[in-house]
Amino acid sequence: MRPGKALKLFLNQLTDFEKGEILDYQEIYFLGLGAPKIHGSPKEEFNYGYDDDKGDYKVVTKDHIGYRYEVL
Repeated sequence: MRPGKALKLFLNQLTDFEKGEILDYQEIYFLGLGAPKIHGSPKEEFNYGYDDDKGDYKVVTKDHIGYRYEVL
C-alpha cells in the first residue's frame, strides 16, 4: 500500500520515528505490527538506542526492515 494510507490506518501503532520516515518510501509491504519495537530517543546513546555499544543494530523479531521485510 502507499505510505500515506498506511500512516492513516496504523498511526497509533507506529513509533514516532516510523511516523516520520514512512513517507520516504514508495510502497509499504510490512509494518511489523505487534513487534516489541524500540522507541528511539535522542537521549539514548548509540544511534538513538537502535544500536548496541559496538554499533550493531539491535534486532527485533517480528519487526520490519525498510517496510518490506519481516525480521524472523
